[in-house]
Amino acid sequence: MPNILTRFAGAVRRSLSLERPSTPLGGNAGPNTLAGVSIDERDCLSHLPVFAAVNRIASDMALLDVQLHELLPVKKLATEHPLYNLLTTTPDGEVTADRWRAASVGHVLTWGNAYSEIAYGSNFEPVGLHLLDPSRMTPKRTDDGRLSYQYQPQ
Repeated sequence: MPNILTRFAGAVRRSLSLERPSTPLGGNAGPNTLAGVSIDERDCLSHLPVFAAVNRIASDMALLDVQLHELLPVKKLATEHPLYNLLTTTPDGEVTADRWRAASVGHVLTWGNAYSEIAYGSNFEPVGLHLLDPSRMTPKRTDDGRLSYQYQPQ
């Protein structure tokens, strides 16, 4: 008689969308799990252990030192570059760079990617980074094979 965990693992493997790309991995649109409950990224964050793990990793990663270097024959810190203040002080004038990085890492851990809109000034230099909701972003391939992104605002 096969082990119950072996049967369970086989059933889970058959229901994953990696084998059937047209079937999403979770959420309300996907098939129910063996427990009969669908769960998505937002649902999992309502569980304290998941939230605590994501928060701990994202907070620790956000505290790492950010350094921006110029591409020169000699390695040089690019403190005069327009992105330097955005990445080290505040990306949009409202949140600190640490919080923006923590939110970005949290998005990567739960949704698999983080997206920010780049705001450009009159001289076409970046003046802001605005964090976007990854659940509203749809990456697509164009006919010529390039990657494009479609964002659905509220």
